[in-house]
Amino acid sequence: MGSSPRGILLNRDNSLLFVNNALEGSLSIIETRNLTVVDKLPISDFKLSVDTIVAAQLFYGASDPRMSFGSWLSCANCHFDGMSDGRVWQGMVDGPRNTPVLYNLLETPPYNWSGNWDELADAEIKIRHLQGGTGLIADQTLSPALGSPHAGLSLDLDSLTAYIATFTGPTQLPVKDAALVKHGADIFGQQNCASCHAGAAGTDLKSHDVGTGTSPNEKAGAAFDTPTLRWLWSSAPYFHDGSAATLRDVFTMPGAHQLIGKISLEDIDALTAYLLSLPQQ
Repeated sequence: MGSSPRGILLNRDNSLLFVNNALEGSLSIIETRNLTVVDKLPISDFKLSVDTIVAAQLFYGASDPRMSFGSWLSCANCHFDGMSDGRVWQGMVDGPRNTPVLYNLLETPPYNWSGNWDELADAEIKIRHLQGGTGLIADQTLSPALGSPHAGLSLDLDSLTAYIATFTGPTQLPVKDAALVKHGADIFGQQNCASCHAGAAGTDLKSHDVGTGTSPNEKAGAAFDTPTLRWLWSSAPYFHDGSAATLRDVFTMPGAHQLIGKISLEDIDALTAYLLSLPQQ
């Protein structure tokens, strides 16, 4: 098989499987009765830069021992094309963590729910500690988060972080009820949500204790990085630990976001409709 197999198709009698290898512009032909690759054909004129190809292969692949132990995990397993897998992972160093989207990351530092990465190159920490890779930086002595920069220490790491920074969010869904969204925007203003969720990205780039970090499983304190409000329709569940399955839950659960009893459920539903409309075109 080739690099980043994405599309598969069986022939009419199911004897052959065709696999599109997205990161090398080739087609693998596999004989299904013995799962043998019988041919590989070029199907496109690949014109991406070498740096982009290398970075994409690092992001989507798990065969490089620098990125993963035993070829078991890649960045794309949780963040395919920069998306969230919608899961909450229990075995993270800082405690249970909801997978975030990776869109427009250069606009929203710091990184991690705990806000303890000040650069995208701190992904080297996760490559080693979570994915079990040996790392892209040749020096085995790793700087701690918020310590000396990792950027500039490895061409491949720099290429990977530059590639991650290219992920942009999907086209927003059409607004079904403009009046409801407008009402929700008014509620957003009245409740002073923009005191933390400020600007176009919907974040003040700071950490706050909003009452969701009370579990003994939390290992990095009770303050969490303010998440962006963009693309919430594609990133459920919510909060650092995924404890809110829906946006309505965000505003009915105990904590700083609780609005039940302060405003009506109709107003809460309008607010969620507004949030699900972001970013507006």
